Amino acid sequence: AVSLGDGAWDVVWGQDFGLPARALAPLVDFFGPHFYPKENDALRHALVAPFSMRMLQPLRRPVLLEEFGCSSDQADDESAADYYRETLWSAFAAGNCGALVWNSHDFALPFRRPYSHHPYELHFGMLRSDGTRKPQAAEFARFARFAKAFESAAWRAPQPCAAIARSAYFTQSFEFDWGASKANMRDLYLQTYALCSKAKLDAGFVDLAPQPPQTDAPPPDAALDGLRLLLLPCVQQITTQNVAQLERFVQAGGVLYVSYGGEPWDGRLLALAGVRPRIRYGLADMPAADDTRMRFVASFGGLQPGDVIALRTRRATRRDARLLCEPLEAKTLALDDGGAPALLERRLGAGAVVLATYPLEHYLADLADANEDDESWRIYAALALQSGCRAEIVADHPLVDVYSWRHSADARRLRLVALNHSWVPVEFFLSAPGGLAGSDLESGAPLRSSERCSLPKKGVRVFDMNLD
Repeated sequence: AVSLGDGAWDVVWGQDFGLPARALAPLVDFFGPHFYPKENDALRHALVAPFSMRMLQPLRRPVLLEEFGCSSDQADDESAADYYRETLWSAFAAGNCGALVWNSHDFALPFRRPYSHHPYELHFGMLRSDGTRKPQAAEFARFARFAKAFESAAWRAPQPCAAIARSAYFTQSFEFDWGASKANMRDLYLQTYALCSKAKLDAGFVDLAPQPPQTDAPPPDAALDGLRLLLLPCVQQITTQNVAQLERFVQAGGVLYVSYGGEPWDGRLLALAGVRPRIRYGLADMPAADDTRMRFVASFGGLQPGDVIALRTRRATRRDARLLCEPLEAKTLALDDGGAPALLERRLGAGAVVLATYPLEHYLADLADANEDDESWRIYAALALQSGCRAEIVADHPLVDVYSWRHSADARRLRLVALNHSWVPVEFFLSAPGGLAGSDLESGAPLRSSERCSLPKKGVRVFDMNLD
C-alpha cells in the first residue's frame, strides 16, 4: 500500500510542503496524517484527531491515523493516557481505518545526535526502557480489543448532512491573494468544527468548485449531493464559481450559513444573503465593545424572541470588523447591543441563507480557552435544528460527543461511543427519539436513556442499545 508518509499537511494544516495531497490522491492507497497538536483551547485540542480524519475524507481515500503520540518529558503519565484514549476513540468514530502510534519503546541514547539536542524524542514509547508499561499502553490495549471485535461490515455510521465548506482559496493558489492565509483558514475550520461538536451537529468537509483553467468556463459543481447545511465561516476571498455554486445549493433547498470575514471579494455573496452592505472603502467598522450580545427578535431553530447569546468580540485588528448592513430580502433574526442586525435569514428558492454580521469563528480561533464558556455554539445548534441536521442520538452536555452506528440487519440496534472532552468528570442523559435501552458493552451494566450516565475526565464508554 502506498501513502505520502508524513503527508497531507496542505489539507490538514494549510501548509504547502511539496507533496500536494489532492494532486497525488489518484496515486495513493490511503492518506496518513501525522500530528502533535499544540493548542491553547482544550476543546480544539481534543478534536484535532477527528477533525484531521474529516478534513481528508473529501479526497475519497481511506484515512489512517499514521502517527501520533507524546513524550513523557512533555506530559505526565496520567495526561498522556488521557490523550491516547481520546485520540484513538475519536479518530475511529470520525471514520478512520486504523491508528499507529509513535512509538513502542523509550530508548537510551542520550549523547547521540539528534537525541542529544532533542532529548524528549527518547521518551515517546508506550513502554519504558526497562520494559515496564506506561498508562497509555493500557489505553492502546483497551482500544485494540474493541477495534478487533468491531464488525465493520455489520455496522453503518450515519452520513453527515452538514459540511464545513472549503473555498477554492483553500484548495488552490491564486495571484495577488492578500486575504486570510491557508493556515488562518485551517484554524477557522477547526474552531468551526469545535462549535459543531458542542451543538451536536455532525459535520464533515466539502471542497467547493475549483477555479477552471479557462477564465470564462462555466462553473463546475463539487459533490454537494445529500447535504442540507453548508457552513462558510468568516469568508472574504471567494471565486465567482463558488458564489454561483452556493446560490444553486440554496435554490435547490439547502441552508447556507455565512459569517462575515471582511470586505467580500465578490459582492454577490452579500446580495445572496439579501442585504445591502454599508461598507466604507478601506475602513473597518469595529465592534462597539470587546463583548456584545445577540438578542433575538424572531424565532429560529428553537431560539425564541428575547433569547440572548453572549458573543466574544474584540477590536484588535481589521479582521475583527463587523458588517454594517440593511436588510433587503432578508429578515432580521437578532440584533446586537447597538440595535444593528447581527443575524439575518433570507428565504431563497427552496432553501435559505443565514448571515452572521460578526466574524464569530475568527474571534474564537486563537483565543485561549475560547470554548470553555462561549455561547456561539447555540447559533450552530439552531442551524442544526432548522436544517434537520441535528444528530439523532445526543448527550445533553455540550462537551460529550456521542458517536453512533446502526446494525445493517436491524436498524433498531445501535452501538454508541460516548466521549467526554472535558478535563473534569461529567454526568449526562442520552437523548433519542422514543428512548433507548441497552447495556455498557464492556461492563454489561444495564442502561436506559431515562437514567443518568457518568464519565470520568476524558472518559469513554461504549453502549449496545436498542431504540424503544
